Formats: sequence, C-alpha cells, structure tokens
Amino acid sequence: ALGEIARTDDFSIPAFYTRRFFRIIPPLALYLVTCLVLGALGLVRFPIGNALPAFLYVCNIGPVGNCEWLGGHTWSLAYEEQFYLLFPALLTLLLLRRAPFWPFLGGALIFAITPLFFPLSYAGPFDFPVTYGLFGAGFLAARHEEAIIPIVRRYAWPAFLAGAAV
Repeated sequence: ALGEIARTDDFSIPAFYTRRFFRIIPPLALYLVTCLVLGALGLVRFPIGNALPAFLYVCNIGPVGNCEWLGGHTWSLAYEEQFYLLFPALLTLLLLRRAPFWPFLGGALIFAITPLFFPLSYAGPFDFPVTYGLFGAGFLAARHEEAIIPIVRRYAWPAFLAGAAV
C-alpha cells in the first residue's frame, strides 16, 4: 500500500482487499476444512462451532471467540484482519489527506476495537494495546524505512548480543 502511494500518489482500496483476500482466505479455508474433516473422522477435536468464529476473525473477542485450540490460535489473525479493515481508511485520511468513506470507517472501527472491550480471558487486558502498538510500529517502520535502516545497521549486532545475553 505504501509503495502504491509512493508510485502513484493514490491508493486502490479494492486492489488492497483483493490482495489481502488471496493472501489469507485460501490457506485459512484449507486449514479449517482440513480441521473439520479430521474432526468428523474423530482424529482431532474440532467442533463445527469452532470453524465459523475462526473464519469470521472473531476468535479474539471474548463472548464470541472462545475458540478451542485448533481454531483458537487464529486470535492473532483476527487482530490482523480487524486492523486491515481500518488500514485503508486511515491511509486515505492520514497520508492522502482525503476523507474516507465515513460509514465504512465507523463500522471498521467498531469491529476493530471490540476486542478491547471484550478481551479473551486467557489473553488478558494487554493483548489489544500491545497488538495494535506493534501494528503501528510496523507501519511507522515501513513509512520511515530510509531513516531507520542506517540506525538498525549500526546497532543490530550489539542489540543481538545484548538480546542473546539476556
């Protein structure tokens, strides 16, 4: 998305969602269908009620996302996809300085912040701010890559040694 804006000074939301769809949905659907088949054969525990919340990206929302193990680990994918509902509207607003489609932004915002108000019991109250903080840091790193790379190169080896020591 940032590369597209740099090249064309614009951003195609349909192209963004098409890329996201083909990157995420086919492997997720294959995984969930495989789990359903293995569950039906009695080889794994995968209740049919696990597939829908995983496919709808709500395994990180407490009341509806109490997914069991084979579906439950999609909580992180749920955060990613909820964030990517907001991302095009935020890019349009903040980088292109154009008004986004407000009804879409409102709906995406409500869906994206729902895990803040209904966190998973095992994830605790900090998964939402940490996850969105990391997404924001990733965006800033991608946006300011030319300034960050020399700093990373300068301190990468000492940071690795310090991390290894810890």
